[in-house]
Amino acid sequence: MSVARVARPDPIAVGLAIVIAGSLLVAIGADPVAGVTGSRSPFTDEAWNVMNARNLQLLGAWSTDQFNLHLVNGPWNLLAAALFRILGVGLAQARLLSVLAVGLTVLALGLGLRRSLGRWPALLAAAGFGACGLVLYYGRLAYPENLVMLGMTIAALTLARLPDHPLANGSSAAWRWGLLAGLVLGLTIATKANAVFGTVGAMLGLALLGTRGSIDVRRWLGGAVAGLAAILLCWIVLVYLPARDAVAVDLAIWPHQAAPRSIVDLTVRIGTYPFRSDGALPGLLPLGVGAAAGIVTLVVDWRRMPPERRRVAVAAAGWLLVQVGVVVVASYRPNRYLLPALPAAAILLGVAASAVADRMAQRAGPQRSIPDWGFAVAVVGLLVAPGLVAGIGWTLRAGHRLGPMQQAVASIVPAGATVWGGYAPLVAMTDPVRTVVPWPQARANLDRPDPVQSSRWVVTGDHEPVWAAAAVGGASAATRIERACLDWGGVNVCLVELGPGP
Repeated sequence: MSVARVARPDPIAVGLAIVIAGSLLVAIGADPVAGVTGSRSPFTDEAWNVMNARNLQLLGAWSTDQFNLHLVNGPWNLLAAALFRILGVGLAQARLLSVLAVGLTVLALGLGLRRSLGRWPALLAAAGFGACGLVLYYGRLAYPENLVMLGMTIAALTLARLPDHPLANGSSAAWRWGLLAGLVLGLTIATKANAVFGTVGAMLGLALLGTRGSIDVRRWLGGAVAGLAAILLCWIVLVYLPARDAVAVDLAIWPHQAAPRSIVDLTVRIGTYPFRSDGALPGLLPLGVGAAAGIVTLVVDWRRMPPERRRVAVAAAGWLLVQVGVVVVASYRPNRYLLPALPAAAILLGVAASAVADRMAQRAGPQRSIPDWGFAVAVVGLLVAPGLVAGIGWTLRAGHRLGPMQQAVASIVPAGATVWGGYAPLVAMTDPVRTVVPWPQARANLDRPDPVQSSRWVVTGDHEPVWAAAAVGGASAATRIERACLDWGGVNVCLVELGPGP
């Protein structure tokens, strides 16, 4: 199969991106489905991820308390704030950013891999990514990881654009593509810091390739390091130095990870991951098998692999192995931590498919042609069916309870009030009120208001403030009236009004 070098859009790639994004849009207003992960994240993190962008639109300021995650996922919050400005504040609007990011990632894989892999292997990689179960679940939720997947994909695809003969075409092209990749990777890490693992893995793999005489790769790496350094410097000057205390609180809010206590502990973590992956491995089985085949192909076909394909494959292999390796040895490892690695797995799937297609063409000989579509149809069903079936099931099971709850809270709590609690940013998202999330582990937002009546609205269920529990501990302290309740992911979440005691 010849490698496509035509720049015009592929209608199938465009259609595939539209179908995947459309399937996510269908359920964009639905509640998250329980049981996909053992973490509470789908029922809390969406609101926290866009809380500061919401504050900017409704209250005129990013920060209203010590919960300032916009400092460590700035690009995500900037884009969310822009969407809120155009479409208004709401969870569906925030999720639209994720849907767009996933659709663009599918499109980038389908178009950007054509040069190095060929048309149908590129489309197969795009389909494998878009139909992956984790993508279909988290892709319609407001998670910065969806933007991370797009950024890392774009950066990796710049490797396919390097000149075939760098000495003949000058040294600047590879450096410029590397600089672009570095800037994109820097913004991606600023969106979600765990992207640094895949970035380091990809660059380590390319550094090893560069030591084998690949001049264009060395130039690309030089540009990428320059781009990363520029973004890091800007973040230090514009974010960290002016707000280092707030950044420290953000870092304390992140889940705590404990290093392995011993070699035995490390071995146990690695050995038990296939059985305790938070459901990640079953959902990733088709894509994971394809990725493993891609790594084997990289080793077996190393010498005869075209340079542009080798570059992309090496970067994807390093990206995947380090990103997944960190998750495997982590003490806390919900399945969403694998999201940044999924485009790398899709690229490696495409590498394996491209090698198979080449062998089929060689066996056919010059007198026979193998239809391009035949190869794709032979495997696409097994690749995409599990994710699509799971996605349809989640859509059918999903409820639509959050919207009515948000409307009820907006009709009860007056504008300008303060609402406390872990679920406050969720249920009061559309109401122009100040929402405060107490976080004992980070020692954030723990101060009791004085008097209590000045902040008398509390949302129960998660991170309820200590002072509120004390205030309602006895009848002499305060009265407690449940004004609206919601069964949210198996937790009874209630808006509680605290009144003065007798």
